Amino acid sequence: MQTRRYDFDHPTLGRRVTKVTTHLFPADRGARVVVRHEDFGKSEPAFEHAGGWERMLDWLGEHLGAEVPPGARTEEA
Repeated sequence: MQTRRYDFDHPTLGRRVTKVTTHLFPADRGARVVVRHEDFGKSEPAFEHAGGWERMLDWLGEHLGAEVPPGARTEEA
């Protein structure tokens, strides 16, 4: 678990502190990665960050040579 805060006034989040939790679970073909990013206060910054996490996890999957299955994305709260 880690906390995240921008050092500038983010357009939709401001300087609000958020929490990121990453879990790794065994899977048939390696590991399942679950990222939960929460405490946004509003839905707009949560949706913005969800897109960023999807891109990052896609890049990680490409780097590791694995395909990210549909529906295996981030959990936003």
